[in-house]
Amino acid sequence: MLLWLGVPLSLEVVIILFVGMAIALAFGAIPGLGPPITIALMIPFLDFFSTPVALLLLGSTYVTGIYGGSISATLLNIPGTGASACTTLDGYPMSKQGKAITALSVSITASIIGGVLAITIVILATPVLSEFVLLFGSPEYFMMAVLGIAVIAVATQGNVLKGLIAGFFGLLMMSIGVAETTGEVRYTFGSLYLYDGVQFIPALVGIFALTEMMRLAGTGKQISESAELLGSRLEGIKDVFRYKMTVVRSSLIGLFVGAVPGAGGTVANFVAYGVTASLRRKPPIAFGDGNPEGIVASESSNNAMVSGSLIPTLTFGIPGNSTTAVMIGALLYMGLQPGPTLFSQHLDSLYVLFAGILLGCVFLISMYWLAPYFGRVTILDHELLIPAILVVSLLGAYSIRFNFGDLVQLTFFGLLGYVMIRNNFSIIALLLGIILGPTAEVNLYRSLQIGGGSPMVFLERPLSLALVLITVLVLVVSFLDVRQGLEAISRRLGAALNGIR
Repeated sequence: MLLWLGVPLSLEVVIILFVGMAIALAFGAIPGLGPPITIALMIPFLDFFSTPVALLLLGSTYVTGIYGGSISATLLNIPGTGASACTTLDGYPMSKQGKAITALSVSITASIIGGVLAITIVILATPVLSEFVLLFGSPEYFMMAVLGIAVIAVATQGNVLKGLIAGFFGLLMMSIGVAETTGEVRYTFGSLYLYDGVQFIPALVGIFALTEMMRLAGTGKQISESAELLGSRLEGIKDVFRYKMTVVRSSLIGLFVGAVPGAGGTVANFVAYGVTASLRRKPPIAFGDGNPEGIVASESSNNAMVSGSLIPTLTFGIPGNSTTAVMIGALLYMGLQPGPTLFSQHLDSLYVLFAGILLGCVFLISMYWLAPYFGRVTILDHELLIPAILVVSLLGAYSIRFNFGDLVQLTFFGLLGYVMIRNNFSIIALLLGIILGPTAEVNLYRSLQIGGGSPMVFLERPLSLALVLITVLVLVVSFLDVRQGLEAISRRLGAALNGIR
């Protein structure tokens, strides 16, 4: 296939691609780095490669970089990228049970299948999918953000009220700084640093890395509750094929949400996980306690998102997320202009880029061999693990802007996350609020301008109306769960009072 696309299969090319994907995998596992940094650092070196090799490198490193975030999410409860946030919910509990090899195998298999399924659909149906992207305007973007917050009610598994409080607190925190819509300065308390608002990477690293290391230090134990690694690669592969419909559904969610500019892998991750959790009212293993289906939903969606994000990028020159924004720069550097002319004049280059996505999925097969070695992290002594993780996390967060204020912000979110965990508040909900805050505010402002200040603008467009109805359905289901919980509490209180009498 690669020979047909004009890519020479020399040993030198194979080594270049292998080294590039390995670096992307490592960068993806380090919070604060990931695919955008990997591709940005790669751009100056593209001159040394032929165009087909450079395109293969771009596509393959994007995929492996996204998966790299799942390694640290599964083993350390620290998502290397936002697209792996939901992997922590079930991947890390499995690692704590000593089943790190099984958890990694589930994530590898789901990622490969999701990635291959999505890129196949993109290759076959790019014209149709590009028309789908055009249906989204500001009302739809806002409702996507609202739907993401509503999904918290499912993701928090029975703690709906605390989940919503945490989510909306995250939204409020993103109002700090200069407003994108009006230019108004808000809640900076005279600090120039806060003019830029809350930074995502320090918040992500603080909420997960620092919080988890503080919790681990408090236990004085290793991550795994077992002294030996349990589970197997075969068990993980079987778990994925046990949930075939979840793989297909989550891959489609990742593909379509990824195709919406600004949505990205994190939103796709949360929506796929939330939909899966809501459909399984009584799972054999509760979501959040090490349910393999949770990992399947998360991992198949985030790798499918890679292909989805290329649709607006290549069709209209509109970046689907931060990684594709950098990729547009790389394509322009190579003399390829994203847009309709790319399809009419450089169709062969597109197929090479798509082949790079497939190559990245094939490379992930090597992770089956590496899984037992990575899994040993979970049985390392905490006195060795905690300092190493903290150093890497702090360096990753600081290297983005080289601003000492980011480390202060990281510390604040680490302490906040620790307090929230101790009081049974969802840090995942807080993170989702932080992610969706800017999208929700900007698109609410634009939508109301379009509608002349009337909220009816969200009901006048078919797609926006559909998202409103889905959001209401999710909230109604969550409300029923809360009501049942309150009824159970009232019955217990009544029984206790009768006993006292």
